[in-house]
Amino acid sequence: MNPNDEILNNYLQQLWDVRHNARLSLQQADLEAIALELGLTPPELETLRQYGGKSLTRGQGYLDYERWEDAITELTQAQMIFPLSPDVLYGLAAAYYGRYQAQQRPQDKETATQLAKDCLHQKADYSAALALLNQIDAAPKPWRRRILTWGGVVGGMITIMGLSYALFSQMFYSTQPPTPVTLTSPESLKESSSLVVTDTDEDAIPIRFREANLLLEVPQSRLNVYADAAFYKMQGILVNESQEELAEIEAKVRFLDNQGEMMAEETQMILRRSHAPLRPTDRHAFSLIKAVPPTLAQVEIDFNILEQFPAARAYESSQPLELVWLLDKPQEVNLAVKERTHTQRNYTETVTHQAIWEITNTGEVGLRLVKMQVQFFNQAGEVLEKRDRYLVSSSEPPLLPGETRLLKSILTGLETEFSEYQLAVVEAN
Repeated sequence: MNPNDEILNNYLQQLWDVRHNARLSLQQADLEAIALELGLTPPELETLRQYGGKSLTRGQGYLDYERWEDAITELTQAQMIFPLSPDVLYGLAAAYYGRYQAQQRPQDKETATQLAKDCLHQKADYSAALALLNQIDAAPKPWRRRILTWGGVVGGMITIMGLSYALFSQMFYSTQPPTPVTLTSPESLKESSSLVVTDTDEDAIPIRFREANLLLEVPQSRLNVYADAAFYKMQGILVNESQEELAEIEAKVRFLDNQGEMMAEETQMILRRSHAPLRPTDRHAFSLIKAVPPTLAQVEIDFNILEQFPAARAYESSQPLELVWLLDKPQEVNLAVKERTHTQRNYTETVTHQAIWEITNTGEVGLRLVKMQVQFFNQAGEVLEKRDRYLVSSSEPPLLPGETRLLKSILTGLETEFSEYQLAVVEAN
């Protein structure tokens, strides 16, 4: 099971902010300290480690069978959890170089070289990385390979006098250059019925997206270039415009240069089973952070709906729920909550509780961070459990006045004395 998106996104954002603002060469212990400072519990940190370890194992398996695209996808996921791991950095370097050998993309060769050097920065005696650098340096240049290939073809045709001119043409020109992707301007993208870009910054990265049953709102699409790395960050909101309930959605993102050539790609689960399913017109916020070459010019996104089911003809009305504020609430800040669903399963020794809430910003200002707490009580009013959940994390689009988002909570292993719960606000900025 993948770790919670908000845990991972907050961890990544804090990691790179600290690294680039303080110009630190972080160690793994520093990364774990950052994670704990963000409020991750040791079990959540262990979940991240397990997720990263499994991605590394899968990635290394794909490497063994020269499945370069799959290896890059898995090892990139592992790098998100273990950005300083020599094994991860070397594996990614080998995968990019393997794809370079297969497809001759110069950017893949540059990426492989940099990743191998990053690996050696973490572990100076990593011999496999040194060997890979030597292999990259010794690789024939693309123009040299073409000359050798063409010489062989011409020599063969001279020897075999019976070849026709048509065969000569087919052999010599059979491989056509790729047709460049025509870049679409941000202005024309904003007119798309399925895409609304509200990032008005002149440096905003254009996005290509069209999907009949989904509306994509993009408040932010930015490229941040630092001295030693570049990162693309997108904040998005998906709106379900279909007549289905959507339970799982995967995004495939391609990062293009100004010639329309793909420099990198990323596959990310946008909507998971741990989220509330989207009924028609429901909204779901997400964010994407990806290390990319600094020459990024455009982003192309496809969404794949992995699980859906027919929406009901009519839904029961959601019930208003009293909200508790565990902070001094500013006058301009306010939220209203309705309980959409609430289920409780009683077992012999434990109780499982699940609820979905509709939470609306009824205040006067947008909220960049909203942290909620679900509190579980017994009949005597004693607290049995507390669970913190982010309605809005710092990496996601802010919750604007009048906007409604969903929050889902599942808790297993509750004591059988459980009687009721309440929802509280811990932070609202």
